Amino acid sequence: CVCRIEISPEGGGNIFGTGFLIAADLVMTNWHVVQCIVAVEDNDRSYRGPRAKAAATVCRFDYKVLMNGAIERGSTVSLADNWRVVLSPNNPDGHEPQPDQLDCAVIRLSKPFGSLSAGNTSGASGEPRGWISLPGAGIAPDLAPHSPLFIVQHPEGEPIKLALSTDGVQSVNTGRTRVRYSTNTERGSSGSPCFDQNWNLVALHHSGDPNFSPAHTPEFNEGIPIDTIVGFLSKQGLVDLGKVER
Repeated sequence: CVCRIEISPEGGGNIFGTGFLIAADLVMTNWHVVQCIVAVEDNDRSYRGPRAKAAATVCRFDYKVLMNGAIERGSTVSLADNWRVVLSPNNPDGHEPQPDQLDCAVIRLSKPFGSLSAGNTSGASGEPRGWISLPGAGIAPDLAPHSPLFIVQHPEGEPIKLALSTDGVQSVNTGRTRVRYSTNTERGSSGSPCFDQNWNLVALHHSGDPNFSPAHTPEFNEGIPIDTIVGFLSKQGLVDLGKVER
């Protein structure tokens, strides 16, 4: 259910992020991963980063290293024309994140990948791919300090990897808009799902320690508690995502 998000910006190059299915045709990732597309569509003249069109974006599923060491390139799916489902921007640097600043995006795919079987062919034999279920509104993961935290990700745009720490969670801020942990990530991991030891979705990964000084040892990575995101989605009228096939 986890994919690499690949964006080809204007002027060349590549932007990589991570995302995961939360319904048959919906992927959750970070707002900052797709900000380059939003800036073009909204004609945001204040945005100074790379710019791209939605048509230059694909989600690649099953990009992984096989048992024999060969790399499986997986399958890609483009974004739907009406790809924007809900966007919640990141907080400005130096400002405490507010309940509507969750660095979260729910985007729509052009095909219901979660309903398709392995090989992504409609009507093929085999179990459907499925998706990662969001917790119900009001159900909050514990996120107690020193509890385990696992992250499934595409670090540096590489094939899918699992990072885990049995002493992962560090702290949750007062407003429960951010959680910090020691589980390893890299650039390209933005938008990865975070799980507890029972494989319950507990957070959306979005950033690392912002101090990039060569002499500094990173002290934390950071995500958004999934219950806070679910509460935000509910206020947008998006309830029971993934409970019924779209």
